[in-house]
Amino acid sequence: MTIGGICLLKNQPIDAPHTRVTLTFPAIHSSRHVVFMLNGASKKEVFSRVRVGDPAEVASHITTEGTLVWLVDPV
Repeated sequence: MTIGGICLLKNQPIDAPHTRVTLTFPAIHSSRHVVFMLNGASKKEVFSRVRVGDPAEVASHITTEGTLVWLVDPV
């Protein structure tokens, strides 16, 4: 589905218990609020790379016209 030039994809992987919605970079960028939720020690290293802008991490490329909030488990 495309809304105002922004693509939204709905899918349900075979191994997932629920349907997922995938947003394109422009859809995320146009959002008022973007929230990342990280839980568990395994995410600590990835989060460190994102914070320094490692281009290999997809989350490093996320921008928004609104607010960007990181909710991080204090492991």
